[in-house]
Amino acid sequence: MRIATVDAEDKVISKKVRLGRNLGDEVEIRSGLSLSDRVIDSPQESILPGGKVRIAGAKDVVPEMHAVEEESHVVAPPGI
Repeated sequence: MRIATVDAEDKVISKKVRLGRNLGDEVEIRSGLSLSDRVIDSPQESILPGGKVRIAGAKDVVPEMHAVEEESHVVAPPGI
């Protein structure tokens, strides 16, 4: 599975991730992301890797992901 993220220059990057358990309203991401990655939630089909994006309300964004340190994976809402 691939996830759309945004780099430091506000350009789209497609990252390959490995999924873990489906926890109902959350899905484990076992590898491929770090806590500092900015994930595009429900990207439009027109968003392509390398494309420039504008982060709306970037100052107010609170990540909905959390790490489980001992297992080194990130939990994210499904559909990301």
